[in-house]
Amino acid sequence: MSDNGKSEQPKLNFKGQKSQTQPANKNQRADSSNSTNTSMDELFNSNTQLKAMTEGLRELRKELMSMLKREEIEDLIQKTISAIMSKIEETMSKKSKPKLIKELKHNMKN
Repeated sequence: MSDNGKSEQPKLNFKGQKSQTQPANKNQRADSSNSTNTSMDELFNSNTQLKAMTEGLRELRKELMSMLKREEIEDLIQKTISAIMSKIEETMSKKSKPKLIKELKHNMKN
């Protein structure tokens, strides 16, 4: 360090060549007013599409709700499961247990 409290740094000497750059011509520069208008148009179009989709979904929801009510759906599920269970019980009662076990083992191998 020197007497004035600053560290001494060596002076840098640049002896290379500065890269040659050219100013951008009008074709290369973005036209800010045009890009802003385009962005606003895209935003407006997106907003219009979202409104149309929202309305479409609202209509579909109404249609679905009018088709089946929750109680009807639960009743339909319960009846379907009951029918499947009764078919399984009927099939099992028709087959003897040893034959059923043999068939199950055969199915597990395949």
